[in-house]
Amino acid sequence: RGARTIFLSNNPTKNPAMYAAKLGNLGLPTPTEDIVNTVVTMADWLQQNTPGAKVYVIGEPPLVSAIEAAGLEISEDPSEIDVVVASYDRDFNYQKLQIAFDAIWRYKRARLVTTNPDRYCPFPGGRGEPDAQHPDPALLTGGRRRDPRHRQEEQQAERSLHRQLRQLLRQHLESGSIRFSSEDGLRARILCRTGGR
Repeated sequence: RGARTIFLSNNPTKNPAMYAAKLGNLGLPTPTEDIVNTVVTMADWLQQNTPGAKVYVIGEPPLVSAIEAAGLEISEDPSEIDVVVASYDRDFNYQKLQIAFDAIWRYKRARLVTTNPDRYCPFPGGRGEPDAQHPDPALLTGGRRRDPRHRQEEQQAERSLHRQLRQLLRQHLESGSIRFSSEDGLRARILCRTGGR
């Protein structure tokens, strides 16, 4: 009926083009601009908040490519890394941990950010895998306290994001454009209709 559906995900292992292909195979042709996930939001956040930074990514190729496409330089040299991005990484190893540790603790120059706050990714049958929070900040920082300025910036950004989300939800609730659904075998789904009816 002319309504626009936005697909959201906290999965940083796929980019919007990969999701668009998957949705297309399910009979839901979707333009990439209607798909937002942590690959998109992290690249955007870095571009806006750390322009020109050298970034080290504990993550998978779609995230690395998106950060490069946003104009940031990827580096594995701890002495020049400005930002360590911790994310879900199925190829995580001790060398990656060492690079991040050296950039944050040894050279005391990099800040640590994560794509999502999940400690594990649940799988069917009670299984799970370590997620974006698997490189524990205390381990990466050698137990030292993080720079309070970085924490302050993160808290301000978090408050700003929550304020924007509350305003957006209030607008959609008042206009009746949010619909809760449990169709198609999904436990819960929220559809935000942002277009005309």
